[in-house]
Amino acid sequence: MKQVFVLQRFELLLSLSLVVLVAGCDYTQEGGEPTAGQTRILRIEQQPSPVAVGETVTFRVVIEDSLDTRFRYYWVLAGQRDTVVTTTNTVQWKAPSTPGTYEQGLMLDNGDRDYYRPLAGFRTIVVRR
Repeated sequence: MKQVFVLQRFELLLSLSLVVLVAGCDYTQEGGEPTAGQTRILRIEQQPSPVAVGETVTFRVVIEDSLDTRFRYYWVLAGQRDTVVTTTNTVQWKAPSTPGTYEQGLMLDNGDRDYYRPLAGFRTIVVRR
């Protein structure tokens, strides 16, 4: 059962990565020519880190952007069936009951057509206390 879950998570991350590769350019209003993006994910903070089994952790992304003020954040969290979408730069996640290292992911969207920031992957360490 665990191997199936890991394989499904890998397929999801791979699919998101392919979407990012295809739609990873910004487009100008005139003519749709790709332009360089101005958004950068600087870091993703986790509090607490490491997290104990069954405990709740808060993830917070810090971005740098010169033009946009509003984003949608697409969080790909281990154990979640669906992507969690927020309009703030934080999300909470309840650690599973099994210690280990869990792969997570984040993608940004500012609401413009074909504007996505690449998937940022990060790991969460879950320990027994």
